[in-house]
Amino acid sequence: MESCTADLRKLQFTDIKVDAPSRHSVVKEADYVPDLCSVMQKGSVAELVSYYCHFHDACAILRASRVFIHPHFRSTLRVCRGIMLCGGFTLNRTICNSADRKAWSTLPPMSQPRTAAADAVDGSHLYLCGGSTSLDMATGRNETLRCSESYDALLEQWTPLPLMADLRLQAMAVWWAGRLYVFGGHHCNAPPVNMPERPTTSVQCFDPLWNNGTWNDLAPMSHGRVNAACLAAPEGIYLCGGESDSLGRGVLAASERFDTVRGSWEALPPLAGGPRTKAFSARIADAVFACGGMGGSPGQSALRSVECFALAATTTTATATAPTIPASGQWVARSPMNEARFSFGFSAGSAVVAGLLYICSGNRENFASVERFHPALDRWESVAPMSELRVMCMVGEAAGLLFVFGGMEPRSEAKSSCECFDPALGRWTALPPMPGPRYGACIAGVTVRSRYCKPSQY
Repeated sequence: MESCTADLRKLQFTDIKVDAPSRHSVVKEADYVPDLCSVMQKGSVAELVSYYCHFHDACAILRASRVFIHPHFRSTLRVCRGIMLCGGFTLNRTICNSADRKAWSTLPPMSQPRTAAADAVDGSHLYLCGGSTSLDMATGRNETLRCSESYDALLEQWTPLPLMADLRLQAMAVWWAGRLYVFGGHHCNAPPVNMPERPTTSVQCFDPLWNNGTWNDLAPMSHGRVNAACLAAPEGIYLCGGESDSLGRGVLAASERFDTVRGSWEALPPLAGGPRTKAFSARIADAVFACGGMGGSPGQSALRSVECFALAATTTTATATAPTIPASGQWVARSPMNEARFSFGFSAGSAVVAGLLYICSGNRENFASVERFHPALDRWESVAPMSELRVMCMVGEAAGLLFVFGGMEPRSEAKSSCECFDPALGRWTALPPMPGPRYGACIAGVTVRSRYCKPSQY
């Protein structure tokens, strides 16, 4: 089977016909380095080879959300050397850059500008829910949305979804087990007040297969939240920290887990390091990590502290290279970051590359700094800094590389420059610039399939 896996990428069975549903089914099971053994159990080898060779080109949809600063918002979806970016500021357009052409081209735009939206990915589909269309600095008007739409990366088209029951700005979303879940968020009153309402506790689920696609109300959260960590795992959907009043006050330490089978919530132990919002979060192996962010003390101090919640039911014995993994059901402090960092779209970005967590910028003094975390060793280390100072930059992973897009220097103009970090070489490489400046998106990457993108060859 290993030799079959190695040779499969070299085959080109263009004469084999596979219907679209079969292709879609297989591609959802495949990954850039797929477990072809499990995939082959779902269809014939001929169908798999035909589909895999035609659609093996990998790209990464980078989620963008929590953008709430500038009067001009960009509602785009981009592809750059196999990476798709969405959200940010300025122009309402969609563009792409494939590895073979090494140039930007236009894709269909979204139906309207949208920022601070909840976003999630299912294979080749990107979902954006709620958010805001614009922020008029002169009038203070901020139009919060209840509409949603999805983008099909294979067909290159946007499709509107049914309206949600609530207006949602800075909500959290995740795709899990064939459904789209949206949690919390808030909306702003009309001028002259224009103050954000208290975050809602409501939860809704979109099932594309039920009654031609409908939203359903689910059990509410115990706390209204914005800017919380939201991660899916086999045990359920985890929500940790965040803010309960939308203005930076009322930072939460509470965490809870939603059981998607029973449709109920389970209270979890609070974060060990106390209240935390705007943190970097990631699921790596069998643990959920919360890193840095802003604390609940006056002045919203940035944090260095890191903690994790183990998902596995057993405790792993410490070895010479790996510390003890804490037992399931509790938050445990891990080694702190070298520098205090926080994320809100306008200050930093993070991504997991080959099982290591990279965090770029997010520090009030060193805007080019980058560090990475080795979960097995419980160790942080600094890596080569970015070539430029960047805040509000967009960070994501594709093909084992770390990508950084746009951003801006403090108190300066937005950037269109991009760069890529190769962990094997330990250095940054400049990429073709974006057609226009872009900044302000908080992003994380997930792998999807697209016939229009190919894996990066650096």
